[in-house]
Amino acid sequence: MQILLFSLISLSNSFLAYKLLLSLRKYRIREVKNLVDAGPRDLPSASVLIPARNEQIAMRSCLEMVLASDYPKLEVIVLDDNSVDNTSDEIKRFAHAGVRFVSGEKPPEGWLGRNSAYDRLSTEASGDLLLFLSVDTKIKPKTISKMVNFMIDNQTKMLSVLPSRSDNYRFSVLFSTLRYYLELILARVSSPPSSSGIWMIDRIVLTEELGGLHHYRQAVMPEAEIAKDLAAKDGGLFEIEKPQYQFLIDEQKLGVDFEKRWSSQIQTEQRNFALNILKQPVIILPVLIIFGLHLLPFLMTIVKFLLTDFGPDFWFYLAQAGISMLIYACYTSIVWSRGWWLSFLLYPLVIIQESMIFLSSIYHRFFGKMIWRGREINFRKF
Repeated sequence: MQILLFSLISLSNSFLAYKLLLSLRKYRIREVKNLVDAGPRDLPSASVLIPARNEQIAMRSCLEMVLASDYPKLEVIVLDDNSVDNTSDEIKRFAHAGVRFVSGEKPPEGWLGRNSAYDRLSTEASGDLLLFLSVDTKIKPKTISKMVNFMIDNQTKMLSVLPSRSDNYRFSVLFSTLRYYLELILARVSSPPSSSGIWMIDRIVLTEELGGLHHYRQAVMPEAEIAKDLAAKDGGLFEIEKPQYQFLIDEQKLGVDFEKRWSSQIQTEQRNFALNILKQPVIILPVLIIFGLHLLPFLMTIVKFLLTDFGPDFWFYLAQAGISMLIYACYTSIVWSRGWWLSFLLYPLVIIQESMIFLSSIYHRFFGKMIWRGREINFRKF
């Protein structure tokens, strides 16, 4: 039994290392041209679509960054999704700069709130390309131009970007959730990595080829489902030279940054886990096993240390714990280079946090309700 357990732990770490290195090789950016460097071309128009709910504090800086964009054919539309603070007033202050305000409505029956907001925004948009942007995602003046150029040069139909973290040693960074780390490791055609913070798609592809957002009205992460459908058309993730869907790790080359409160990250992760459990309850046991295999080396190392049992088992568990910490540090060295060494040390606590989030999501799914962005989610209605 012990040999089987040791084998499972070793295979788990080997799988993590292999899949992460494969994803980093695929999704790291090599070169992105500026608009000026790309030469003369007939540029498509782009619509920046921002759904906002209770974003009074962050709204102003978000719109200032978008309006500073150097992309010449741009419209900006912001939907206030029934905020209970002064988000709508902040949006309307930018009317003189051409920002269009859209008042949100109660989601139709059978729609998730954010998906309904996406659909309303896409209906209001006139751009050839639709850029969906979260308020807590930061961009630089050349970001949109670089994304458009990348899509044109690579004949891409949809592009999403994993933001960098350039902020200081905040709690929200040190104990960031593992969503994107897990997405890179588990990347496959049926579940390609995607970013809800910033993603761009050809409007014709979304509205005509894919049937519009109505087709994704109950998707936990509609951008992930759209990415999956496009990846399925390509027939693969890693072997296609110019796929219809592309995911990029920013590394400060596109100028995409991210800043989200720790509590908001936890709530979002709980929501995503709970809704995924609702749709696929069979994932509960495999996910618990995965988290268990991650946690066991750390727990057994501590137990054997306290018992002063420094036999071969202790050194095996210590080595496996160190390997999993190094794998995570390899990921954070790409997305948050200044703090990779801290992420190495804190990984045991981060994986405990992620396990607790998952257990909490199971409870909320079967025994209670959940509040997300001030809106109650009653799982019995789904």
